[in-house]
Amino acid sequence: MPLTDHQELAAESRGGARLVSAAAGSGKTKVLVERLMRYVDRGADIDQFLVITYTRAAAAELRSRILSALGERIAQDPMNRRLRRQTELCCRASIGTIDSICGRFLRENTHLAGISPDYRVIEPDRSDEICARVLDKLLEELYETIEEDAGVRALVDSFGSGDNDDRLSALVLRLYKSLQSHTDPDAWLAEQRERLTDAWDDAGDTPWGQYLLSRTRSQAQYWAERIEELRLRLDEPDRDAKIKKAYTNNLDFAGDAARDMARAAALGWDKARLACPGPFPRRGIYKGDDPLAQRIIAVWTGFKDTAAKWQELFANDSDALLRDLAVNTPAVDALLALTQKLGAAFAAEKKRQGVCDFSDQEHEAIDLLLGADGQPTDLARTVSQRYREIMVDEYQDTNEVQNRIFDAISCKGENLFTVGDVKQSIYRFRLADPRIFLQHYNTWLPLE
Repeated sequence: MPLTDHQELAAESRGGARLVSAAAGSGKTKVLVERLMRYVDRGADIDQFLVITYTRAAAAELRSRILSALGERIAQDPMNRRLRRQTELCCRASIGTIDSICGRFLRENTHLAGISPDYRVIEPDRSDEICARVLDKLLEELYETIEEDAGVRALVDSFGSGDNDDRLSALVLRLYKSLQSHTDPDAWLAEQRERLTDAWDDAGDTPWGQYLLSRTRSQAQYWAERIEELRLRLDEPDRDAKIKKAYTNNLDFAGDAARDMARAAALGWDKARLACPGPFPRRGIYKGDDPLAQRIIAVWTGFKDTAAKWQELFANDSDALLRDLAVNTPAVDALLALTQKLGAAFAAEKKRQGVCDFSDQEHEAIDLLLGADGQPTDLARTVSQRYREIMVDEYQDTNEVQNRIFDAISCKGENLFTVGDVKQSIYRFRLADPRIFLQHYNTWLPLE
């Protein structure tokens, strides 16, 4: 089938980074393949492109689609030797998962990374097993000196569970895994330990409070916009008077509450606490057949549920939270210290066994591609010259480490083509961060 106008724009546009955002089944991967084929039609070779996705099955499907597209062109021009050569190049081109791409890069540069050229990559289950065993040993050592460290005692008292340490182990392992999405987990841990000693005047000034207030403000702005859209539709001249009577007051209340919450969340913790909407008035009743009613009910219910979560989040005032923070600081510091020790001990054990996991490959790659100043290294610039364009499918499943890798090898993002749908972000267990996709979506100018 021919491309739609929007698909055609995505396949044909050139001159800078591109983000294609479209829903499931809208042909995003089809557009990516067509874009690649148009480069080939104009004389480019397939091995001049880096094509990345997030599962082995998706990578195999992507390569198959590219070969199929080449086959269609060869059928139309059987004597074209250059097209036939593309099928050979496709079989060894850089089309694969981020894990395979990082692995290939590291194999080429083990001498620079300081790792054995014959290292083995272990699957997640095996990695988790080794990590848990290392943590068990660390906990045994921790308990031997527990009487000498008040922070460790507080940690065990807070997160232990009776006669076993399963709850504490699960917490440390979860924290360690989540940190692998940071480009430098050790530096992040060190920074958080330092910040524990900071003096705060308001719970909203803490890094955790800042995050929660920012998230709350974004949520409130989202609902305010949705409610305002419905309010305008409700005021349309030909709208049934009965639906206006049923829902006008509801939407006015909800709109004011959402806007008040958005403003208050920018002013501090207690301001947001006081602005939490509630109680909600009874929802109006409309028995007509205007489809707008179902949309109003859905938005009203969604906003009401969000407001209930705000009530729970802001249940305690700033002073109470800061007192709790002070009491729990020794335990949190001990938790961060234990997680740091786990990272070092786990890395040492993997090195002893001559193995690494997928996360190790990404971090080793980024260490080679980015300098201490966060800028691409000479090696990154050399790698970037290999590729005419870097194409990333399912971009909504990218995490920060992977995104920094893409930037480093894509001429600072200028020849990066990404496709995805933030609503399909399902790989949170691989530390995907949909905010990366949304940041680009909300700040890049749309093509016309």
